[in-house]
Amino acid sequence: MARVTSIADFKPSKAMQEILARPYDLPGNPDEDTYILGVSGGVDSCALAMIMTLKFPSVKFEYFFTNTQADHSATYETLEKFERFLGVKIDMIEPEKGLYELIEHYNGFLPSANARYCTKDLKIKPLEKKMASLKPFMSMAKIHSFVGLRADEPSRVGFDSGDPSQLVHFPYRDMNVVKADVFRVMDETIGIPDFYKTKSRSGCSGCFFQRKGELTMQITWFPKDHLKAKSIEKLGGADAHRFQAKPASPLDTFKVARNWLSYPLPESWDHDSIESTVKKRGPKKVKDTSRADLYVAVEFELGTPFFGEPFVGFAQIVATSRSAAGIKKQINGRWEHLLESLWMKYSDEDELRRDVRYVVYHISGDATLLDTKKDYEKNSFTLHQFWSLEQAEHWVKWAESVLLHAEKGEEEASGARMEGLELYKPKDPIINDLIDTREMEIEEEGEAEGSRAICWACSI
Repeated sequence: MARVTSIADFKPSKAMQEILARPYDLPGNPDEDTYILGVSGGVDSCALAMIMTLKFPSVKFEYFFTNTQADHSATYETLEKFERFLGVKIDMIEPEKGLYELIEHYNGFLPSANARYCTKDLKIKPLEKKMASLKPFMSMAKIHSFVGLRADEPSRVGFDSGDPSQLVHFPYRDMNVVKADVFRVMDETIGIPDFYKTKSRSGCSGCFFQRKGELTMQITWFPKDHLKAKSIEKLGGADAHRFQAKPASPLDTFKVARNWLSYPLPESWDHDSIESTVKKRGPKKVKDTSRADLYVAVEFELGTPFFGEPFVGFAQIVATSRSAAGIKKQINGRWEHLLESLWMKYSDEDELRRDVRYVVYHISGDATLLDTKKDYEKNSFTLHQFWSLEQAEHWVKWAESVLLHAEKGEEEASGARMEGLELYKPKDPIINDLIDTREMEIEEEGEAEGSRAICWACSI
């Protein structure tokens, strides 16, 4: 929708008015207390700041951002839009060392789910320093911090200093604000940050919490962020040379963007006709160890004419994997993200289900050229276990070349080829009172346990 650039010109829609009208009592005394709002550049925190400012226009809020100096490029663009829209200045809290300097300080040792020094040094310590600077002296005044933890994510917790003068509040939970509401607010104000094209949350471009599919899509949409993230991985010895055998990029030949490449298409886009086909198991094939197998997922956006078959309006590689089971799990994760972020492109869920399809391609190639091995040397440091961003780029380029040749009815010069394709219908997330699969680990082979646990600090 068309957006205004200033809150003074903003006229909320009926749906937005309903969100703002939900009851919430502002805690404390605005004449004496300090009210702060942390913004991460993501939808949850930015939308909360919008809601609180619109609900309580006479209250002075202080806004801050804990800068890792390695956040996604679209994060900084969103923060600039935020400042222009509200006419405010965000306090940029700078750490002693940014993420890349911090990794060098730890001799190239990368942060992980089990060694989250990035959270401690880049988020918690700077925030504690900020809170200490606001602490009132010789006064009964309080500091009220508002955090964007939604009503539909009850398991997440926020920062608590333990100081009785510093109080943390979660307005979304009192107002029953869920993810769809948050995207609505952002869509009507400063727009949804561009990184939601590929990512489900804000954070560093090289964050290990990202799914493999999210890092794979970053190659296409945000190549500069991909190169930054790749630079913090350290591949030693033979690993540094494993992925150099890349085919000539079809992008150089055809001068088109990655998301406009052509791929072989299934015979039908109808999921029902595919599902009715019974697959018969044949004799188990003997694996050809001289060739490597790779599975690739392409997301197609279909256009619907007034008559006739749907046509392809847009296509992009969204995931790669060593196995068919692994690629389908990644597609399910991508589908979950689209369902939760309809406001990016689709008017409603029916339109999304009508227009989006996933095709899984099985390709193979000479194992000495197409490297799918998961064994890395001990002196190699990667964001994900058994997988690196260099290998991700290696896979994407091979997939592009092989599938482009297959679409033209050719075999790639090295002998790499497409073995087959399958229209895959993604599974909807199962959500009930006991289990919310949207926050569960979507495991891919080789991922360390806990690698998808939510980094609460990155949502401050």
